[in-house]
Amino acid sequence: MLKIGIIVDDDKIQEWFYSSIKRLIDSDFATLDLIINNPNTTSKNGHFVYHKLRELDRKLFKQKPDAESKRELELDLKRVDISDLSAIKEANLDVIVYGGNEIIKGDILSSSKHGVWGHHFGDYMKSRGMKDGGFWESINNIPETGITLQVLDHTLNGGKPLYRSWGLTQQISPNKNINFLKWLATPFLARSLKRLDSLGEEEFYKEVAKLEKGFDFYDHPYYKTPTNAETIVPFAKYLYKFTKRLVLKAFYFEEWFMMVCLDPKNAHDLNSYKKITSPLGIMWADPFVVKRDGGYYIFVEEMPYATMTGHLAVIEIDHEGNVIKSTKILDTGSHLSYPNIFKEDDNWYMIPESGASRKISLYKATNFPYEWELDKHLMEDLKSADTTLLKKDGKWWMFVNIDEDQNTLLYNELFLFSADDFRSDDWKPHPQNPIVSNVASSRPAGKIIEKNGKLIRPSQKSSLRYGHGTYFNEIEVLNEKEYREKEVGSIIPQWDKKIGGTHTYNECEDLTIIDAWGL
Repeated sequence: MLKIGIIVDDDKIQEWFYSSIKRLIDSDFATLDLIINNPNTTSKNGHFVYHKLRELDRKLFKQKPDAESKRELELDLKRVDISDLSAIKEANLDVIVYGGNEIIKGDILSSSKHGVWGHHFGDYMKSRGMKDGGFWESINNIPETGITLQVLDHTLNGGKPLYRSWGLTQQISPNKNINFLKWLATPFLARSLKRLDSLGEEEFYKEVAKLEKGFDFYDHPYYKTPTNAETIVPFAKYLYKFTKRLVLKAFYFEEWFMMVCLDPKNAHDLNSYKKITSPLGIMWADPFVVKRDGGYYIFVEEMPYATMTGHLAVIEIDHEGNVIKSTKILDTGSHLSYPNIFKEDDNWYMIPESGASRKISLYKATNFPYEWELDKHLMEDLKSADTTLLKKDGKWWMFVNIDEDQNTLLYNELFLFSADDFRSDDWKPHPQNPIVSNVASSRPAGKIIEKNGKLIRPSQKSSLRYGHGTYFNEIEVLNEKEYREKEVGSIIPQWDKKIGGTHTYNECEDLTIIDAWGL
């Protein structure tokens, strides 16, 4: 068991950090042994306007639950002052954790076996110096905001990285962005300590060493809390974005549609795709395609704009890409999408995204493609999305988005599970979970493609906004101990000014299909 101490700035700590510490208290790999008091010396002198902007932002975009709200640290543990180094060292701690905003310096940094660990909000290779990490990313419309759990050292936010993630920047509001990032960071500490405990010191540091390239130089300016004069520009940007959001919401409508290519020779040229539009008042998205008996069946999320609750439908098209008919095939009363369909043992199965039910459910066709029945629930009581199965060397692999904390975005982290039978209800989690913690590539965007001896995992590029583009990731290593992938291609909406983003990619024999949106 790892012995942990925590540094606190006062008797109350922020909710996100309490949630992070609670994971350790409830774990079987760590114990909380010591509380170290660090007097808070934060000053607002010279930053009056900035803090007023933050107050206004909090009122306009009040977050529930609020990651920065304070709560009592009701733990019956020994407390010492941060200056009492002898008492701290006597505790023989493995790790000291800091969840506040002050800069920690001095001998305290070497007072435990593995040092002091802290979170840096903002990409530590691009954004250092700002206590409210995530503020400038939101103001400056940066698509992704990084988060790093690191071993603190005497440099400013430049300690050794232990865990890295990138979340979708909430560009409309700095408060919303900061709140989102802090909830996203909640599991990082427990994940890293669990890996340290299970792998051992040597293997753990070999693993985290992969986060550094070897010649990493910080070549950006330090971002500091803006002075009163410097806050004028951020304030103007904030008001402009707030006003623009209201106008767009009032006057613009986002249309989703599908695009299909029936010529494999032109499948990589998006200009050759034919647009398939849905009936008025209906959205078609998340297309999965099957070719059977010479006919094309496109399984989609069908959502009436009047209800904004999706069900599943199948669309039949001819060899010119014209719609013959569409038929509703599955409606559970709660939202359904992403009809991931596959064939096994001469039977057709489907795992739709059914996150509203908090289940991952398997359906079986009783009359393909029109009639389906629930076969079983593969997982229950979790917030998940876009389950995608892969069969490789006799073993089944499940790729799925999961929100462990339930206060962040579903599509920020990708988890991997394995089982010998796809109908199993006992899926084994991969030790590297989440295997992807990056909003730019974590969300599945279609079936995993097997081509030329390679496995390609399509993913949604959601860093600029949900459904901005599609990445293609080659799976380099996939086994029960390790997972690794690399980007090998992308679809970015730049061939047609009317298209704002792409979302899903699937192919079947001579047909390739994507979905897209435009204003």
